[in-house]
Amino acid sequence: MDEMKTEIFNYLQNICDKERLTGNLIFAGIFIAYFERIQHSAYKRLVGWYSDTSERALGEPAKESRLFKEEVLNNDKNFKNKFNHVFDWFVSCNAITALDFDLFRRARKRRNELAHNLDGFLIVGPSKEDSDLFANLIRIYTTLDQWWINEMEMSFYYDHFPQDYVREDVSSVESIVLQIIREVATNQESFDYQESLNTIKNNISDKKIRTP
Repeated sequence: MDEMKTEIFNYLQNICDKERLTGNLIFAGIFIAYFERIQHSAYKRLVGWYSDTSERALGEPAKESRLFKEEVLNNDKNFKNKFNHVFDWFVSCNAITALDFDLFRRARKRRNELAHNLDGFLIVGPSKEDSDLFANLIRIYTTLDQWWINEMEMSFYYDHFPQDYVREDVSSVESIVLQIIREVATNQESFDYQESLNTIKNNISDKKIRTP
């Protein structure tokens, strides 16, 4: 009975304690943001890679080309299978492992649970398994992001990279934005973003004053 009372108290504390509730909301939001970004960027990058040359020349949004449907989707027209085909492609290229893909499928299931039963999650709070899965989600995204830049973009745009660039240090703009959001939201900034923001703001103000 005492254990049940303690459990109920913890549940109430999760939703009545403002700091704890805010922390759990942040966890759920950033978890979903990372999952959606991985899924979206993986698909969009492959669609762009296999897009028709004429589309790229015109600067039009990339569409699923015949080659994409053959090489990535295996001509499978079932929309529900697209997720698996896209990430199978990355596994086949050794960008991520089969274990990574399995973890990502688990993250997909958890993402759906968070999105459709958020109040239930806020009552219970994140488990150790949730925290471990989130850490793996960040790792998988970083791995995919760096692999794409180093192995795909570098092969075409090598002249845009400095000769002494470090493969492990590359990041896309999307990756940097997510990192900033995560660090600021969790008070774990590795950089003083507010100071940089103030500097930019002051520079903008100075330019406005100097404008004739």
